[in-house]
Amino acid sequence: MSNMNNNAIPDIDVRGEIKNNLDINILVEAGAGSGKTTSMINRMVSLIVSGKCSVENIAAITFTRKAAQELKERFQNSLERCFYEQENPEKKEILKEALKNMERCFIGTIHSFCASLLRERPVEASVDPDFAELDDITDMLLHKQAWQQYLLDVRLNFPEKLARLNGCGLKPSDLEDIYYRITQYPDVEIVYNEIQKPDLAPAYEKLKVFLEKAKRYIPKTEPEKGYDNLQSKIMTGLRRLRYYDMDNETNRLNMLEMFENDQKVTLNRWLCGKEITKEINEEINYLSQTEIRPVLKHWKEYCHCIAVSFLKPAAEYYEAIKTKQSGLNFQDLLLKTVNMLKNYPEVRSYFKNKYRCLLVDEFQDTDPIQAELMFFLTGQDVYEKQWHKLVPAPGSLFVVGDPKQSIYRFRRADINIYNHVKRLFLQTDGKVLELTANFRSINNLGKWFNKTFKNLLPHEADSYQAAFSPVNTIKDETEGTNSGVKVLSIPADFAKKQEIVEKDADNIARIIRNSVDGKGIKLARTPEEKETGILGTPEYRDFLILLRYKDSIEVYAKTLKKYGIPVKISGGSYLSDIEELKEFTILLKLLNDPENQILLVAVLRGIFFGISDRAIAEYKLSGGIFKIYAEIPNSLQEDTKALFETAFGKLSIYHKWSRDYHPVTAFEKIAADIGL
Repeated sequence: MSNMNNNAIPDIDVRGEIKNNLDINILVEAGAGSGKTTSMINRMVSLIVSGKCSVENIAAITFTRKAAQELKERFQNSLERCFYEQENPEKKEILKEALKNMERCFIGTIHSFCASLLRERPVEASVDPDFAELDDITDMLLHKQAWQQYLLDVRLNFPEKLARLNGCGLKPSDLEDIYYRITQYPDVEIVYNEIQKPDLAPAYEKLKVFLEKAKRYIPKTEPEKGYDNLQSKIMTGLRRLRYYDMDNETNRLNMLEMFENDQKVTLNRWLCGKEITKEINEEINYLSQTEIRPVLKHWKEYCHCIAVSFLKPAAEYYEAIKTKQSGLNFQDLLLKTVNMLKNYPEVRSYFKNKYRCLLVDEFQDTDPIQAELMFFLTGQDVYEKQWHKLVPAPGSLFVVGDPKQSIYRFRRADINIYNHVKRLFLQTDGKVLELTANFRSINNLGKWFNKTFKNLLPHEADSYQAAFSPVNTIKDETEGTNSGVKVLSIPADFAKKQEIVEKDADNIARIIRNSVDGKGIKLARTPEEKETGILGTPEYRDFLILLRYKDSIEVYAKTLKKYGIPVKISGGSYLSDIEELKEFTILLKLLNDPENQILLVAVLRGIFFGISDRAIAEYKLSGGIFKIYAEIPNSLQEDTKALFETAFGKLSIYHKWSRDYHPVTAFEKIAADIGL
């Protein structure tokens, strides 16, 4: 049985402070399974019971809609439970009022919160009161629409822009991803300066001289272990000199880029001695450092200016389309809310009074704009426009996050922002508390986590990574279970990747096979088994195999099947390699294009009908036509004639099904009939 009383919880005092110390701002660092949502709800209930806040004065921000719905339900359940247990008449009335006005409490995502603020004060926010919130899909369609309209306008009215871009060796399609990035983050200023076009000729001519010199020392016959990297590049460069138009600037640029980085040689693959080979290596690296890299850097700066100049009007097209449709994407919601709060002290004061307590969950996933919003809503000085100089009102801000789970850097959720906000809490008389107990994992797992991650994470946090903090698990294992982490070792003599994968797959398959057969792992599957400690035999569906790379999925799947273990594959390319599915795809293509004779012959020769090339030749020589509904020539031998009659008969039925039924139904019927 698990021992989970208060004495076993190492951070019980911290949980009490979260719940009861309501006049101080708190940042809580809480790992997975630490009960952070429960602690947040306890604080919200305490804010109500204490009279510090009415329910409409609370705003709780979550990362996803699903998390918001869960938080809302659990908060209401906690209020109801507290109401029924409360004996103080005055506090009972407060709780009753809170439950009655529950819908006036804001619990939702940061974007829905911003939308509600903008709709309440649209004039100051400079937005249409009836603006539409654009989801990711709609926003992406607008991006594409604006991009296509802009390119059409450029081709018709500004061809010189395209010519200038082409002069850099760039096409509009090369810049499309950058266009999306620029429009996603309009608050980021792109720095660019007009740069004079660099002359590639000096570096190119020196590289030519080097190539002609170095080719004398490269064997004409490829060495046993192949040419080394520098030799291969030199030979490629020499071929380009012979066959390419090297007066073309793009070709010269590509040639220089081949030798941009430092090169390495394999001494025994050159015709000259070691000393000369080393000199050749030093010469090309010196040329790279003094000539090639500087001119390429200059070239990239020149191209950067041209590319940005081309993209900025495209971003303006996108903004114009959004404005015309009164649409705001997620980033707009944040930016316009922050700008409204920054520029209108009266609006900031209004919302500060309306939302006296702001609680933010999953703070490690926040971006710089969200951090600004948080401090503008809670800061005491409504005239201060620099968010990091604001001091939140006492007890107005409660933040929960786990810096070890800061994984959204691609969306600008940066641990630097997290650390900066953490420092601001400490500098403004707030507290940083840590929840260390873990209610989710059993003790055996906790020991393994701590041992493993202690060597992977730094002892002190830096700007790139959170510090190591131990997982204090408090859940005992069910007696008799094979809990914890089991290491399946591969012998050292398995050196090649394929050998290691095959051995690992075999080890895993054996464990699953033995466990399902009642000879290995035991599980407490039901509440009764957990209570009594009488363990059951696992089923196939109890096992999950996670692989780092998908290229080895096929090996694991085949090995499991060899042991009679059913497999469901997700996320790999294995299905596309199954011969039956490849053949089935060809069959479906034929049914979609029944006049295609090549597809018909492929299906006839395939595994479903297996008609030989000889039989197909006989059919053709007898005047047969390769169409599903064609008549079979009477001159064919009976057995060959029967093959084609069966095949064409089946294909006619399948073609009819593909026209009469919904595609999914047709696929299922065909697959079942054909034995797939």
